[in-house]
Amino acid sequence: MPAAQTADLLQSGLLQYYLKMLSAPLIAAILVIQVTMQDVGNLIFIGPLAILWAFSPAIGLWTSRAAILTAQSRPSRTDIRTLRLTARNTWRFFEEFVTADDHMLPPDNFQEAPFPVIARRTSPTNIGLYLLCTVSAYDFGWNGLADTIERLENTFKTLDALEKYKGHLYNWYSTADLEPLTPLYVSTVDSGNFAGHLVALARACREWTIHTTQPSMWREGISDAITLAITDLTFRNGERLQNTKAKSFDPITCTVKNVCSECF
Repeated sequence: MPAAQTADLLQSGLLQYYLKMLSAPLIAAILVIQVTMQDVGNLIFIGPLAILWAFSPAIGLWTSRAAILTAQSRPSRTDIRTLRLTARNTWRFFEEFVTADDHMLPPDNFQEAPFPVIARRTSPTNIGLYLLCTVSAYDFGWNGLADTIERLENTFKTLDALEKYKGHLYNWYSTADLEPLTPLYVSTVDSGNFAGHLVALARACREWTIHTTQPSMWREGISDAITLAITDLTFRNGERLQNTKAKSFDPITCTVKNVCSECF
């Protein structure tokens, strides 16, 4: 259903709903009449279905007007920390695998088992996601502005050099030699994703000319890096290493935070 029709329907009353969904109660009435003429006893089976069809416009009105419950609580500090570390690990993937050897294009994936393998191919969706992750890394305080701009410019230089079809990116490229992978085709889904990512990237770049990252974000970014380092020293494959305790690193974390507070 087009968005305009949906908007009109949401503003309608019960009468308008019945007029727009008139077929449902008519089918229910015809069904009851037909069953009654053949065998009244079958109404016990058909009756509930007919009632639902008859009242479906009213049910539709009720469900569309149901109150939206707003969030009553904010994320806890633990939730925020968990989400930030998850996001930092995501950026860690791009930070490690988007290199000059792959012409500053992100790989499709990294396989850890049974042995480490990098899939040296990429798509418009992968590229667009990397561009937004680069922007987010700066906003979260994980990357400096100069390095962020350099990463973006190098990726766009590569994009300019890629073979295209009437200006559109093909769906798969080798990150090693930038050759499009067969079969050659343009994906409307990936192209749409890439276009949306570019719109968001352009908006972020315009905002950077007005607003700069706050010092608190840099402190949080450094704290995230320290926490990840401590996690790597403490755990392997989800299991705690012997003779390591998270609390033993607390003084280090606090000291670094205090130093950052004085510097920024």
